[in-house]
Amino acid sequence: MSICLAQDTLSPSLQLLLFTVCLVVAVVLAAAIGVYRARSVVGPDRFPPDLALWRLALAGVIAATIWLGLQVAYVAVKAAAVMRTHPGEHFDVERHLNANDYAVLATVPFIVGFLIMLALDRSLDRRTLDSIGLGARHFLGGVLRGLLGILITFPLIICSSLIVEQLYRAVHFDHPSAHELLAEMKQTNQPLVRAALILGAAVLAPLFEEYLFRGHIQTFLVSIFTMSQRRPHHAFEVIVTPQPETLDPSAPNTPSLDYQTPPPPTDRRSTRAVWMGILLTSLLFALIHPLWTAPLIFVLSICLGYAYERTGNLWVPITIHALFNTISTIEYLYFF
Repeated sequence: MSICLAQDTLSPSLQLLLFTVCLVVAVVLAAAIGVYRARSVVGPDRFPPDLALWRLALAGVIAATIWLGLQVAYVAVKAAAVMRTHPGEHFDVERHLNANDYAVLATVPFIVGFLIMLALDRSLDRRTLDSIGLGARHFLGGVLRGLLGILITFPLIICSSLIVEQLYRAVHFDHPSAHELLAEMKQTNQPLVRAALILGAAVLAPLFEEYLFRGHIQTFLVSIFTMSQRRPHHAFEVIVTPQPETLDPSAPNTPSLDYQTPPPPTDRRSTRAVWMGILLTSLLFALIHPLWTAPLIFVLSICLGYAYERTGNLWVPITIHALFNTISTIEYLYFF
């Protein structure tokens, strides 16, 4: 995240003006597309009832484990090499990892994790990709909606960054000036390494993270919360119909029992279940990022989660995420 850097070059009055303009733009655009409409977050029910959730969970868990495991294993190997060459020296990530290492970490784990999750989804149930909105038919519409979504998301992040930075200064919390990947991009003089870092930040990370967090984790959580809040749906309902009164007082007035199949619920999801899934996914998403970026990442993730639930198209949050990272990268490399 590099947006906080802008505050060091702006006076308080200009910061207030920037905050106001960005907030007005975000609020007006959000109102124009109906964000404040009741149940606007409840979009198409993308997950068919007969598609087993355990398959979605299994693919996500395996891919996430491999993705994180590759990063941990790589750092562990580098730490072991330092310990061999410099016995007794404490391994420090910032000091012992260089641009080449960050280029590997920004590309290889994401590529491997994405391919494994893709293979698992296709092998376990071929309908999964289309159900979560990652099919080819979703691509163009998702990109176009993502272009609109970034116009709302980016001003919100700027407003959030101005607030968060003021809170950090109030509590005297000192944080890095930018994400380590951005710092390595600017410092390296190797074009291929810089290209790999940019590719990882602008394309590979958004693609894999949205596939995992929105396509698998959020979809799974929303489905679980929906099932926990849903009224039990019985195969039959007993309809009690009283018999009409007769003129014969001695005739029994016994109601008739009629077994009917009730209609299926028209909307299986509640607004509460959807927001619970978005918020919990956003919390998990923020926790995998550096601590000082977590508040802004949480806000970004809420926007991504809302866009995904609203449209049911995974290419929408992928596009917003990719554009956000691209803008942040360009801002840091060429303006600071």
